[in-house]
Parts: sequence; C-alpha cells; structure tokens
Amino acid sequence: MDLRRMKNLAVALSLVGAAGSVASASPITFTGNVAADMPSPSKGVYVQAGTSPAAVAQADFITQAGWITGWNIKDIRFFYDKSSDTLQVGINTYSIAGNSTGNGTPGIPDPRQTAVGGVDPAHIGGQGSISVAFAGNGSSDKVSGMPVIIAGVPADKSHSGPGIDGFTVSSYAPSNSGIAYSYGSNLPTHQGSLAFDPSAAHPNFEFSVTNFSKIPGLDPTTGFWIQAFAGSPNDVIAGEDTIGWVHIPALAAQQVPEPTTIAAWTLLVGAGALARRRLRRDQVQG
Repeated sequence: MDLRRMKNLAVALSLVGAAGSVASASPITFTGNVAADMPSPSKGVYVQAGTSPAAVAQADFITQAGWITGWNIKDIRFFYDKSSDTLQVGINTYSIAGNSTGNGTPGIPDPRQTAVGGVDPAHIGGQGSISVAFAGNGSSDKVSGMPVIIAGVPADKSHSGPGIDGFTVSSYAPSNSGIAYSYGSNLPTHQGSLAFDPSAAHPNFEFSVTNFSKIPGLDPTTGFWIQAFAGSPNDVIAGEDTIGWVHIPALAAQQVPEPTTIAAWTLLVGAGALARRRLRRDQVQG
C-alpha cells in the first residue's frame, strides 16, 4: 500500500477516535400517551404487564357501554436516563387514568353513578390515588427490600405535593390502609414531575423521579422492586387495581452511535475496501 492510501486510512481512523463510540439515547418526551412515548423494546424501555380489562370490577352499565374504568392498569413502563439520573415512568391505562367510569369525561360523572352515590372528581381528586412504591433488592434480586419512596397522587390529600394534581415523590410511610395512604414527607431532591393532568388529550399517567440513583437503597443498575395502585373508595361503581411487588430488572439507556461516528465508520470501511481493490489490481498488473 502506498503512502497516499495509508494517509486515507489514518484520516478515517482519526475521525472514528474523535467522534467517540456511542452516545446515550435521549430522555423521553412525554405526551400523555404511554404506548406512543415509550414503545418497547426501543429506547431501553422496560414494560411490566398490568392486569386484564376484566380484572377490575365495574358496574354493568360501564361494561355494556364498552368502557373500561380508568383505574385499570394495562402496563407500567420504565426508562432510566443515566445522563440526568432520572427515572421516567408511564402508567398505561385502558382509558383516561382516574376516570372511574371510563366514559372519557373525568370530572363529569355518569347519571347512573351519581344515582348510587358515586362521584368522579377531576384531577384524581377526592380519595382517588395513582401510586407507585419503590423498594431495593433484599438479600438478592429475588427478594424485595423495604420500601423507601412512593410517587404519585396520594389518597389523603393532606399529603399532596407541589406537582400537577398534587403529585409528589415522598418517603414511604407504611399504612394499614395500603400504599395509597403510605405517603410520608415530600422529597424535594427527587420530586420530578407529573407530565399532565390525565385527559382525553393526555390519557395516561406519566411522571419522573429525579436523582434516582442517589435514593438510598435503590440502584437502577441492579434493578429494583415496585408496587402500584390505582383507585378510589368514592366512585362506588368501580373497584381498585393493584400490582403486587414485582422486580424491575436493571435499566440501561440504549446506546446508539453518534451520526459523526456512523460517518467515520462508513469512511473507514470504504477506505479499506478501496485499498483492497487497489492491492488486488496491483498484484494482477505486477
């Protein structure tokens, strides 16, 4: 190979080194539609299955209308952005999250609901709650440790936080009434945010927890445990949904090549192929 060809290869190799090998996938931009925002398995998203459409009890008129209560959780999706140390969570519901009848109009109860004394407050009001509790691994990733934080909208609104609909990330305070009532003190360092008040335009419950790896007992690189709840005792016409403690495996943001890296790889491959063709040609001519 002559000096000119060696220089071409050297330039290509220097471009690869300068570009770097990979870059982390970007944080997810929430729109209120979990299935669209957090498709699996792209972007390093992990999907934890929820319950079937028939798993949460609901009044006959809801089923006959073809609706599914907004307390019914289809799945929960997780994405960890290492660069910002933020955990992003999407609770994917069959209808508008927190809309007890599933009729598409949270805050406007169906007459058949009010007739039996039920309410359907907007903004996950009343004693409505959508909550996710977090625990680290116990003696292994097969065993749950003690719960350490809880995120969501508490049933006891005196524990509401500064976020939309009273969203809060709080210390876990065990309660005999369940995780909807297990909110302790707000944790400003980890507060994150609820992306939207669930509505027809933004039907699902999407939120973030900041400085996730700095929460004592939680490590996204070894996995963690979650428990989830959605429901209210006030609606009368629908039950509650609960996902028991389940292990979420280690989360890692998808690694994708930088555009400049792809270009450099292409140049390198092209230069190598050209050199091989010229070498064969020189051998034939020689």
